Amino acid sequence: MAALLCGACGRSIRHDPSSTSTGAGGTGTTSGTGGTGGTSGATGNGGSSISVSPESATEFVHTVVGRVAESSCLSSLVATPSGVVVAGTRHDQPFSASGERDAPEGSWWQESLLPETRGRSLVFGDDSGYVLASSAAYPSTTAPAELDIELHHPDGSTTFFEWPAPGDPVAGIGSPSGFTVALSDANQLALLRSDGDGFSLIPVEAEPCVAPSSVALGHFGDDVVVAYFCTRFVRTDTAEAQHLIVARLNAVSGEVEKTTLDVGLGETVNGQVESGTPAATWVDGEFLFAHGTSGSSAQMALTRVGDDLIPHTQVVTGTPVTSVNAGDYDPIYSVVQVGDRIALARSACNGHEDDGPTGSVSVCNVSPSTLEASCYDVEAPCSGAKLVANGAGVTLLGCPRGGAAALVPLELTAPPTPGAAQFPAGYTDFTPLSVIASGDGSSALFAVSAAELTTGYDRRVARVDLTWPALCSYGPGAACSPTQSFALTDVVTATHIRGGYYSSSLGVEAQPAGFPIGLTSVRRDGIQSVPTLSRLERSGSVRWTEPLINTSMVFFNEGESYRLMGGEFTTTTLAEYVASAGGVTEEPGLAVGSAASPPGVAQCDGRYFVHGTTITTSVTELATPAIYTVTPGDSAPRFLFNPGVAAATSGRPPPALGCAGARIFLLEGVVLHRYLENGEREPDITVGTPLTPGTSNGTLVTRLETHRDYALVLSGNMLANELGALFLYPDGTTRAFALPVAEGVLPISSLMSAPDLVNGWLTVLYQSVNREGPHAQWGNSVSSAYRLPL
Repeated sequence: MAALLCGACGRSIRHDPSSTSTGAGGTGTTSGTGGTGGTSGATGNGGSSISVSPESATEFVHTVVGRVAESSCLSSLVATPSGVVVAGTRHDQPFSASGERDAPEGSWWQESLLPETRGRSLVFGDDSGYVLASSAAYPSTTAPAELDIELHHPDGSTTFFEWPAPGDPVAGIGSPSGFTVALSDANQLALLRSDGDGFSLIPVEAEPCVAPSSVALGHFGDDVVVAYFCTRFVRTDTAEAQHLIVARLNAVSGEVEKTTLDVGLGETVNGQVESGTPAATWVDGEFLFAHGTSGSSAQMALTRVGDDLIPHTQVVTGTPVTSVNAGDYDPIYSVVQVGDRIALARSACNGHEDDGPTGSVSVCNVSPSTLEASCYDVEAPCSGAKLVANGAGVTLLGCPRGGAAALVPLELTAPPTPGAAQFPAGYTDFTPLSVIASGDGSSALFAVSAAELTTGYDRRVARVDLTWPALCSYGPGAACSPTQSFALTDVVTATHIRGGYYSSSLGVEAQPAGFPIGLTSVRRDGIQSVPTLSRLERSGSVRWTEPLINTSMVFFNEGESYRLMGGEFTTTTLAEYVASAGGVTEEPGLAVGSAASPPGVAQCDGRYFVHGTTITTSVTELATPAIYTVTPGDSAPRFLFNPGVAAATSGRPPPALGCAGARIFLLEGVVLHRYLENGEREPDITVGTPLTPGTSNGTLVTRLETHRDYALVLSGNMLANELGALFLYPDGTTRAFALPVAEGVLPISSLMSAPDLVNGWLTVLYQSVNREGPHAQWGNSVSSAYRLPL
């Protein structure tokens, strides 16, 4: 959940899922969409340099439209009359979030404790309410660790308690009227009990032993029982090594009676048992354990233990084969039973000598009568998958080793069918791709995390719509906020991991004007990766998809088709294609010297301008920079002039190319070069303030975009906490604006604007990479709307 921040009125209103700021006047910063950009660089050859004094926006509104979670883990879920509540950790802090049953996908009210705390949250309950328990340690102070407990009652009221008990909550059972929480501290185990009149703490395991992910709680009569997996590799005087244990808290004597279960766990390697981490859950008066089988790490087994403490073990058949690395607690199991169906999950992580670790997740639907499993298996980043009951259904919770955790509803079909994933704590990726403005708001496209537990490394394209009320006042003190909706589209791109880093490819048509919009991505076809071009409707459906040579192209909308340039070129020819619903046709190619990949291309008045080099006819002749003009369907481009700026320079991004009518622009770092079509050069314009070398704010972001009636240069001025917008018109006139940004946003990593001004408003989309200060918004994507006096 985000906040409505009124910069001029000093108010804060919580709502989901955006954060909105409004204000008037003042200096600030601007951003943009639909072009290419560069970083700070040197001035080109020739041409004097001038600056344009900026004007101010009359009004502005900032809305947070996407949040990123660097790391998060979901541990538990409880169904409520209106929806669900999930809990876990976010950035090593205790975290919980609630989602309404009928709310749009992606709408979550996030609850965060104080930034300086460390710990985790756990939620559990039943029809009579739920309990949220959160551990809170303060590593930067001498304050003692505590357990914060919230009792959420059916009437909507909440009772709060604090208990000075160290340890993280790992399992819970009961309701606000009486409950038990299992606490794990340094792999030790204790039970915190509440009977409605007070609290009591009972030690269970005093030595480091417990795998927190394996703990479950239940009741045998009036006795509380806790089941857990002991991870110790060496037998002690009190317990066996690596065994499943059931500890019973005698309600009469108050004593803890521990029983080690005689169950074969995993495979013995070099004298120690390679068991992975078994799972435990409580089902209808008995414990259900999931674990590996003795003698074969590829097999899974289920063990049931009732009040007689006699284990009954059966092997599950039909599960995918996996392996266990010696000395590792891998894989991690999870199990849940709802009605007459059992869901079983196994997560594995494998290290590699010459690359980063990779993982796999298997999720199975198991028949209780035959224990025959029907599973799906997906390669995925190393992640723990936990299954939980969600009313009459089953939900898969993620706990990745870095990145954002997903919540995936499952249909227990054969094999299980995953539903649309949600990310209550934020996304691993939420990268802006494009933004389109309309009369009542805007639509933005983002590359977002897919559910790695179900789709592996793939990423998806999401659309976020902001709709403003018809009578919305943006002035100071206005409590006006847009209605925000989130939806995943049908565009998915395959993502690969190399050297421990993700690599994916998503591209958007150049100079977009609205929907439908063209997107390039990579589709998996068995072991092959196929580059594709898709025409995406506003609804999120794909009208058509066609295969490409590769995605390193720039492409433009020409009505029902797209013109693509790049992908493959020689020193004398630039490849050109036309794609439509009928397929992809290769054109003869453009006689343009070697260009950057993708090449610098801009479209104005039905013509294309290309930044390349001259074509040499001998080995002694040196190629020089060149600007060409191309008419669609003509393979003979016309040379215009030498701009004095190379199309591709080693160690620096190529300059961005733009146009307005017959005027041509090259953006090289913070310097804008301006030309007439006959090659006459107009004075350069400095569009931003270069940063002092060695500053911590990184690189100044600049961007040049070509729109229907003007070109636009956007820059992020981190020293003044503002963006800069420079409008360039076909008649040679210019207008510059300094526009404020949301607090804590700068520096930024991406910057784009909507292609048209709507009712005098410029819509800008940007993403923060700021990690410093109390208001740091690292990873947040912000949509800002500015009313300009144009």
